[in-house]
Parts: sequence; C-alpha cells; structure tokens
Amino acid sequence: MFPSKDALPANIAFHHQNLLLPFPDEYIGKYDVVNVRVMVVALSSNEWEPAVRNMMTLLKPGGYLQWIDCAAHDCVIKGVPEGKQASNAQRGLDLFRKTLNTLGKTSNIAILHSIFQKSGLVSCEEEICSLDNPETRENVNLAVVVGIQHILTAAFKLHKLDEIQSIDQIMELKEAVLGDLHDMSCYFCYDVYVVVGRKLD
Repeated sequence: MFPSKDALPANIAFHHQNLLLPFPDEYIGKYDVVNVRVMVVALSSNEWEPAVRNMMTLLKPGGYLQWIDCAAHDCVIKGVPEGKQASNAQRGLDLFRKTLNTLGKTSNIAILHSIFQKSGLVSCEEEICSLDNPETRENVNLAVVVGIQHILTAAFKLHKLDEIQSIDQIMELKEAVLGDLHDMSCYFCYDVYVVVGRKLD
C-alpha cells in the first residue's frame, strides 16, 4: 500500500492508523500542521466530528488542521452534447450515490467548517474549488470512475448492492462509463472543500 522505503526521503515514514482511534502517545501534540485528505467515502455521517477532534490531538498549541475533501455526492456530468445522454456515466453516478447512502456515507462536506468551529478550532477558513479545469478533466474522470469501481466493489463484497450480481458487471460498468466520457467528450465535475483551523495556544 505504501511506496518502497528506498523511494522515500529519510525524514518520511508511513504508518497505519484508524482515524477514529487514539494516536500513540509519541504523536500527541507534536505537529505544527496536520493535513487530512479525501475521507468522504471512509467516514460515516456520525464520524466526522470525532475524527476532527482526534486529529486535533496531534497538534501543538497554535498548530493548524487542514482538511481537503470532495463533495462526491454532488458530482455531476458536464459537457454532454445537446440531444445526447451519457446514460452509462449517469447510471454509474446514481449507483455510486445510492451505495454511499446504503453504507451510511451520507456526509455533507459543507458542514466541515462548522464542525471545525464546534470542535474548538479558531481562525477557521473555508475555500471551495470547483474541479472544472479543462487541463485536469481526464484525471478527474479517471479518479471518479475508479472511485465508483472501488465503492461498488466494497458494497458487493458486503452484500449491500442488489443491482450488481458480479465483479464482472462492475468492470463492465466501468468500461461503459469511460466509453461515455470518451465518446461524448463529457466530464465529471465536483467541488473540493479546503478547511483550515487553528488549535488554541
């Protein structure tokens, strides 16, 4: 899961950690900045506030927590030519949303800023960036399609997906979605939220 140690600078190390469980003592209060990214499909709706509070334990007094996450539930398809429908891409998105809801991943990223404030962080700021840059569309498309594939596969293995009967069907859907995106030059678009807050001195 992690890059080879030989490929890393000497001052970088990776560790497994459940975001909701207490961190080992050697990490508590040690960091000026903690950056968290893309937990939207990992955390259930009732886990966001505990996760923020747990990440705050890593900060030194006056340290900053930065959280970057995507509004996956609000993803849309843009650029479909008039008179056409990207039906495969839309089906993939619809199944993605339904599966997230079935798994309890119903988080509203827009409330992250208020969770920061409620948790005691100060000087909280929020920036919302739309992933609508023509130069990144291909990468965003691939990221969304792979995300759909992974969440559907996880749900299938948990027997939480009635619409899909096999992994092969998931792979067929993936190829059909990619086909729509390519053939119609359309693209997925969603907002990314960047929220920053400071721990009190």
